[in-house]
Amino acid sequence: MQVDARASFILYMTFCVDLIPPRGNAPRSYWYLSKGYEAVFEEASQLREAGDHEAWKVWLAERKTYVRISREKAAPLVEWVEGREAEYKAELRSDRLIELGWELVDIRQGEYYSEKWKSLVGKTKPLDEKEWDDMLPHLLRGLERARQKRLNNEAKQRQSDRLRIIDDWLYSSSDAKVCITLKWADSSTPATSDSVEALANYKVRNVKKCVRDVAIKVSSYPSSEYLLQSGQSYLEALLDEDRSAKEFELEFRGKRTNLRKQMFMGWRPNLEAALVKELPENLAPAEIESPDFSLRAHVDSKNPKILDNRLSLDLRKLLRADVRFMRHGRAVCYPEGFDTWTVNKSSSTFDPASSAIAKALLGPLQRPDASYLEMQALGVSFVCGRCSRESTYYTWDGIIEHYLSEYAWWKKACTRNARFTQGGEGITLVFTHDIDKIDHTKPLVNLVTERESRPNTPRRAATSNCKLCSSIGHYYGAETAYITSHLQEVHLVESPVLGEHYTESVGWW
Repeated sequence: MQVDARASFILYMTFCVDLIPPRGNAPRSYWYLSKGYEAVFEEASQLREAGDHEAWKVWLAERKTYVRISREKAAPLVEWVEGREAEYKAELRSDRLIELGWELVDIRQGEYYSEKWKSLVGKTKPLDEKEWDDMLPHLLRGLERARQKRLNNEAKQRQSDRLRIIDDWLYSSSDAKVCITLKWADSSTPATSDSVEALANYKVRNVKKCVRDVAIKVSSYPSSEYLLQSGQSYLEALLDEDRSAKEFELEFRGKRTNLRKQMFMGWRPNLEAALVKELPENLAPAEIESPDFSLRAHVDSKNPKILDNRLSLDLRKLLRADVRFMRHGRAVCYPEGFDTWTVNKSSSTFDPASSAIAKALLGPLQRPDASYLEMQALGVSFVCGRCSRESTYYTWDGIIEHYLSEYAWWKKACTRNARFTQGGEGITLVFTHDIDKIDHTKPLVNLVTERESRPNTPRRAATSNCKLCSSIGHYYGAETAYITSHLQEVHLVESPVLGEHYTESVGWW
């Protein structure tokens, strides 16, 4: 039989000879140590008999201060004892629930799934059978929900463990990732007569002194998060059977070879073939060999094994510098974002806008079939040939983004200008960064040699604003030395006049 903690405590206190019980119906039913009680009682009696009211007041104030300080010192102990009492009561209820077959982990979580749990369990008075019977249905509802939540989480964890086992196995193989590397030829190697002409046209003779090798990695297998979305009944049956990681691993060992053969060996080539169908027709594969560089595919970084057959025609088309994809609002190059089972709406999609710009930029560089690895390897060596500002040096991705930004600027200016044109207050706007416009004196892009290039370092310079742009609610500011070029090329003002067409220097930046 279980005995309530408070009842046990009162029974102990009653038979303790060193304690004095509370008297009558005192509002504070404190127990007192007999030794201290007798000393205080005797001292109080003496003061009453003496009839000294002033002494009585002083003594009473001192006793109150003493009692207050004692209670403050004892407060942590009282709190601890009360906490132990509450724990004891909770243990009594937990023991009853455990006897009914419930797990302690669910009992501890039950209060989060039952609105009445805390109010019922938090009662301070002893728990009788009737109260227990009334309380139990509310507790069971919380326990059932807590248990179901736990079981669901455990099942998800077991499934995650099974996925991890497959994932670890796939990516532990030597061919899990194929490394594609663009390696530049030794700059000290004498060039052939044919390559001398190519280098002169491409301005690489000096640039390639500071180029770098570039490598990307292409996964041979899809990410594990897509295993359940594969639609393959063979894999689904293997994963959906709920079993522990240890049991699953034992069974999986005998099926790994068959699984690789059935599902994964053709995944990446099939994905690449599907992507190529979305590209413009008649694209040539990217160049993988020249006197200046070579493009190689290999596995195992410790003992590289060359895989020339991996550089398929489909892959080489996807590696072109003018084949770009849009992923979450950002332009990317293959294979970034392509680790799903199939090409779908959630994958990256072909980006015609930035791809068209890249294609146009490759023309002046005389590299129409270059890979993006070749362009990225040139680093910060690209300069816009159409800007009226001071030259800025870009990476390959940077120069493409620059042209996209200029197009957005021009479209916004045209929209604002159209509103003013209706009232007869429009201005002339020429799109200087038009990629379809051929101007041999101002090519779309220049490849800057090592001697010509200068770092993009911030500097302070006086700026002026274009008053024609401001007249339509637009803004264009440039260094004072370049503002006239903007007016001549964009607004066709032959002789810009200070104050009429542009402002005086307005500050420094």
